Amino acid sequence: MRPPRRASGDEVLLFIGNIHERLSVVGLDEQEYYQMPEASATVGIACGAIYEAILGHCALKAKAKVIYTLKTKDFLRQPPAVADRVKTPARHGIVRWPVAYEPAGLLSRALNG
Repeated sequence: MRPPRRASGDEVLLFIGNIHERLSVVGLDEQEYYQMPEASATVGIACGAIYEAILGHCALKAKAKVIYTLKTKDFLRQPPAVADRVKTPARHGIVRWPVAYEPAGLLSRALNG
């Protein structure tokens, strides 16, 4: 991300620390990680959008009801199981959203709502 919205390394570490205190880390196991690109390819997802596909599959694994993101485009291209959960924070009453971090992918997060 270009300045002035780019976060410094120290800001990112603080931000990740805050997330770690409030959310659980969810990852894909080996089998899930190999199934994810196949499922993504069936709906035409490739290249950089695979990052959002990984986040979407982690959200499904965590049984998230809602995936809040400001970067909806790549999430909405995913299979309905993911795309139907995508919401924009401002449209749902979340107003204190540090937008400076989200485009880098740090704030795309799955919340059980």
